[in-house]
Amino acid sequence: METKSKPRKKKGGFHTLSVGEKKGSPTKHKIQTKKSDSQLDKKKSISDIKLTDLEILNKTKYVAATLKGKDDFGNAKTNQDKYVYCENIFNLENCNVFGVLDGHGSNGHLVSDFCGEAIKKLFKEESHFITKQNKKITKESLYQKLTQNNYMFLKKFYENLQKELIDASFDTHFSGTTCVIVYQIDNKIICSNIGDSRAILINKKGEEKEIIELSKDQKPTNPEEKKRIEESGGEIAPCDDEIDLDGPKRVWVKGEKFPGIAISRTLGDEVGKSVGVICTPEFIEKTLPSNSSYCVVASDGIWEFLSNDDVVNHTVQFLSHKDFEGMIKNLIKASCLEWSNEGAGRDDITVVIHYFGN
Repeated sequence: METKSKPRKKKGGFHTLSVGEKKGSPTKHKIQTKKSDSQLDKKKSISDIKLTDLEILNKTKYVAATLKGKDDFGNAKTNQDKYVYCENIFNLENCNVFGVLDGHGSNGHLVSDFCGEAIKKLFKEESHFITKQNKKITKESLYQKLTQNNYMFLKKFYENLQKELIDASFDTHFSGTTCVIVYQIDNKIICSNIGDSRAILINKKGEEKEIIELSKDQKPTNPEEKKRIEESGGEIAPCDDEIDLDGPKRVWVKGEKFPGIAISRTLGDEVGKSVGVICTPEFIEKTLPSNSSYCVVASDGIWEFLSNDDVVNHTVQFLSHKDFEGMIKNLIKASCLEWSNEGAGRDDITVVIHYFGN
């Protein structure tokens, strides 16, 4: 079983600090107000969790849902997540594009929306995929376009998207987004990843469950990422407030107190780009192991407290009845329960689940 053994527990969603904000200043979901012993004694269960603000899209083979987060006082905040789903692109059966974007910074919701809409537009315009050799889009030509020259077409797309963000009507100096997208072409699965939203593929064979990672979290402490950032003039350290010394390592302009990004690749984040935070995706390609496989793509609101194994355990029991709405609701409730045990705050939660069977 290929899986991440632990969730990213108690490390908080990443956050970009504004210019002049002190390293270690309390930020959204980084420092939770702990509940009292009396509150913790009143243990909740998943059935106690109510999803009153859940927005859900339920189709035959896939379901997508998003739930806005709360600040540390329990007040609703702007949802900076966005999901993308493009079904049967170019009228090709079993050719789908889906994923999740998780914005951060004051304009994070604008960045994630801008990028999500650009991805949907890309897979609606045939001109990007028609060549002199392939005047009609087929599954074979589509796969070739996406994968040739080490996924150069997709790399160029995200590079151009980064340039478009610089010229956007909103500021992206300290705002950006993650972006994890799955491209299905029949039994071929390609995943491009920027940041630390995550995609996993679950293959159920009888009572056995196999977890296949489709993305790797891009953290500044990863050796290759660390090397690039430091060579670009950045430094990697936690916030210097003593409260958060055990918090995530972040990217800073050397000697400065910004931007404070806890991931090493993003879309947007112009200041971060000056110190080695790049927008180039990493790719993982797999062949579907069976028709009983399903894919879970989710933002950090899920993975903050739930491991890959946890996600499977909260979803797989719904597979036999193909109850994908029940599957996604149970998973989100499980995450909400973990967040509620930590305090009043909660990150935005967005999930897409796609079933590859009949």
